[in-house]
Amino acid sequence: MLIPQTYGEDWANRFWVDIAPFLNDPRYIRVNGAPMLVIYRLGEIPNATDAIDVWRKRAADEGHPALHLLAVVPSREIEELDSDVLEAIDGLVDFPPGSNIRLRSLISRLAPHEQLQGDFMSYRSATITGHASDRDRYRRHAGIMPGWDNTARRGAAAYGFIGSSPVTWRRTMAVPATGTTMASGRMLFINAWNEWEEGASIEPNQRFAVGRLASISDATGTVC
Repeated sequence: MLIPQTYGEDWANRFWVDIAPFLNDPRYIRVNGAPMLVIYRLGEIPNATDAIDVWRKRAADEGHPALHLLAVVPSREIEELDSDVLEAIDGLVDFPPGSNIRLRSLISRLAPHEQLQGDFMSYRSATITGHASDRDRYRRHAGIMPGWDNTARRGAAAYGFIGSSPVTWRRTMAVPATGTTMASGRMLFINAWNEWEEGASIEPNQRFAVGRLASISDATGTVC
C-alpha cells in the first residue's frame, strides 16, 4: 500500500471539488458529452452508491449532460462489486495484468542470478480472454498493456512478461482496436503509466524509440 485509502465526513463532495476543474476542461475525455470518470477500486469504497449519487448530482448541477462512470474489473487484487454498484455505474474496464488475461509461466525456462519468488510469463500469452458477448453484457471495455516488469519495485518477488516489443504490442492491439470508437460505445484502454518501476510504457525510449507509439498509430489509423 502506497497511500492509505481513508474517508471522512462529506468526502464525496470534497472529492468532486478536487476533480471538477479537470472535468470542466474542454480537453477532457467525454462520452456523448458526459465527462468520463474511472474508479480503480470502487468495491473498497463504503456506501459506494451514495457517493455515485452525489457525483451524478454534482455533474448535473454543473451543466454536464451526465457523468460516464466506469470501474475496474474485479480481479485477484480488486474487490468484487455488489449488484447495486454494478447497476449504478456505466461499465467496467479491464486492467491488465490485474484482470482478464491468459497467463503462461516461463519460470522453468529461466536461469536467474538469484532465487525468484515471483513469476515471469509470456507476453504473447497475455492476450484478451472472454467473448465479445460477455463484454457487451457487462458493458465491459477491453484493456491492454504494452508490457510489464515490476522488478525495480519488488526485486526477487517481481512478476513480469517476456517478449514485449512494438511487433508483439501491435498484435495485442489487433482485435480489440477494431471498432473501438466513442460513437460505437466501445473503448480500448491502455495500461501505460509511463512509470519505469513497472515497465508499462508507451513513451519513446532508447530501446524501441517511438516504436510503441507508431504501433498504436498503425493499429488505429490515428496520429500519436
